[in-house]
Amino acid sequence: MICSKCNCDNTPDSKFCTNCGAKLEQTVTAAEPTAAVGENVGIPSSNPPAQTYADTVVTAAPVSESPAEYTYGSANAVPPIQNAQSSDKSKCFEYIKSFFSSPLILTAIIAFGTSMISSLLATANAADLAFGSLGYDDYWFTIAENISTSISAFISLIPSTVLLIGFILIYSSAKNKAHPTVKDSGFAVLKVMSIISLVLICILFAFVLLMMILAVLLASFGANVSVDMFGTPYYYSTGYSNSIGAAVAVIIFTTIILGLLAAFMISFSALTVKTISTMKKTAETGIQSDKVSSFVAVIYIISGVIQIIVSIPTTIYTSLYMGLAFYSAASIINSLSSSIFCICIGAIILSYKSGMKELMNRK
Repeated sequence: MICSKCNCDNTPDSKFCTNCGAKLEQTVTAAEPTAAVGENVGIPSSNPPAQTYADTVVTAAPVSESPAEYTYGSANAVPPIQNAQSSDKSKCFEYIKSFFSSPLILTAIIAFGTSMISSLLATANAADLAFGSLGYDDYWFTIAENISTSISAFISLIPSTVLLIGFILIYSSAKNKAHPTVKDSGFAVLKVMSIISLVLICILFAFVLLMMILAVLLASFGANVSVDMFGTPYYYSTGYSNSIGAAVAVIIFTTIILGLLAAFMISFSALTVKTISTMKKTAETGIQSDKVSSFVAVIYIISGVIQIIVSIPTTIYTSLYMGLAFYSAASIINSLSSSIFCICIGAIILSYKSGMKELMNRK
């Protein structure tokens, strides 16, 4: 206990200073609460160990709270979210492999190939029957016409052949067990051909629209256009001014119908390209996506059913009145195989969409 008069150090239990005799009660009462409470403010600066210990605890606390789940520097350090993504991709690749190697894809390929072959045979035989019935005296002229028609049929089958190659590439890649994924080369072929088809449809309808506008301009000048048997156009005056308004009305109505048809075909082709692109991206990356068009699938199925319905009366009529000749049989096979292919394509898209949804819901 330090005396306030002479600064003499006394024992803690002393009430009077041993040096000057001054009373120490006030000093004791003022110092004891500070020592009892133990506040940091009243602690003298001559006690560095307590402050050092407190500082050590504060600096060490964040280190002790750090979770040691995994070390980024270790070889097996993979965050849990990456493990989940790898598992989802492996499941997606496994589904893609099994789906595109299914019997449904094989059935579509067989039906498409059969349709191509029967179409070629029907076209060639139809040309032979048509030119043979004309009674040409020149035998070589008939043969030349048949050859040119057959060559035209071969050329018209080039796009279908490329599409068939794309389907075969997809199926063979899916059946290849040595490769863990389905290669995107087949999807790329289908996508390119679909884009070309979309561009050709746009060009075709633009050409038809220009022809309609030209017809309107010619009708406004009171002239009509006709084509002779050699394909040469010639003009002649109608002589009726009243027919111009009716012709313009018919052309406008026809343009509207063609515009609606063009919008439908362009939308269908664009959605087809989008569907193929989605499948291609999934096959490349393993990212699950069900963004395929159900509209395209339904249109394909309806088209296939309509072809079957139309071919039934044709088959009955041919069997009863003409017999199943080679040309008729090839045409019937072409119609049936084409309808089966369309139904298979629609079923493929719907099955793919359903399978992807189920795979995505398992997460």
